[in-house]
Amino acid sequence: MGGHSFSAESLRAAAEKLAQAGGKAPVGVEVLTEKTQLVPREEFAAETAGAYLRVAGTGCGAHEIPVWSDPARPVVAVMAADAEAVGMLREKFGGRLRFVSPLLSEPALPPRAAWFSLRGELLYIKVYDGGLQFAEVVPCTGGEDFRFLLERLSAAFPLADFAAGISGDAGPEPVKALKGYFKKIVCA
Repeated sequence: MGGHSFSAESLRAAAEKLAQAGGKAPVGVEVLTEKTQLVPREEFAAETAGAYLRVAGTGCGAHEIPVWSDPARPVVAVMAADAEAVGMLREKFGGRLRFVSPLLSEPALPPRAAWFSLRGELLYIKVYDGGLQFAEVVPCTGGEDFRFLLERLSAAFPLADFAAGISGDAGPEPVKALKGYFKKIVCA
């Protein structure tokens, strides 16, 4: 729904406008939350979706329910979302509704790379070394948080040997921070 955060009222209005446009095409809703876990398709079961979040310490809050991306894809994103908003969207769009997460992005990067996507105050991170090695969503309110997260990542991975891809709402400060850790930085 345009990659924006909505109040309940503005979400209702946007959903109503989209519903009036009609059509049978799927309606994609990007869920931006640090309560996101990636699950291999073979391990995913809709009836236990909330358990994936609980086990990772990011269980649904009192007013949240688990939602998930397309379970036919190789990796499924399980996310906590506001129950009232999900109910309203399901009422409007039924089976056309599809949930997605930035953590499912597959940027075109070298086999050994780290990807960072800043979305508001959330940082989506993926590290590849021949395959996906690490994926997480963390709060990031500015350059100091970003530098701290880079420092922690550098303790786990030899970042100087990796390329870095950056996307989303990143401004000059995160790019400058990346230069201290990576030799090659690309927009992804």
